[in-house]
Amino acid sequence: MALFVGLMALVAYQQNVFSDSPRFDLDLLTIMRADGGELSLKVEVAVSPEQKQYGLMNRHQIDDDAGMIFVWDDDRMVSMWMKNTYVPLDMLFVRNDGAIVKIITNAEPLNLTNLSSGQTVRAVVELKAGAVQRYGIKQGDKIIYKAFQS
Repeated sequence: MALFVGLMALVAYQQNVFSDSPRFDLDLLTIMRADGGELSLKVEVAVSPEQKQYGLMNRHQIDDDAGMIFVWDDDRMVSMWMKNTYVPLDMLFVRNDGAIVKIITNAEPLNLTNLSSGQTVRAVVELKAGAVQRYGIKQGDKIIYKAFQS
């Protein structure tokens, strides 16, 4: 029940975001930490070029247990930026098997510097800055999500 209420709150929040933003599907993902800990997060899903370009722009708040996942159909080098993004973010760069291969913490709001994956990845998960430290997320942890091979 709490999960349903959380998803409904995210839907209500999303509807209050700027009207020119694309619509994002909502989903859940799980992070399996190397120490055996497990964390479930609510995410908006960016798959279309328009959704990926817009991302978390124009947001002034992101819940601690929410974020966005950007998913590509194939593995590729990826660069992210913070254009029109007002909330500092932690970024998790994720291989096609779900392994987190790079983490950028506290990406600076409104900064246009390209933040590169440094290697081919299948997805990027953006979370409110501080999530990596708060939840003990580390490189090598695994994200369980339908876009990744098991």
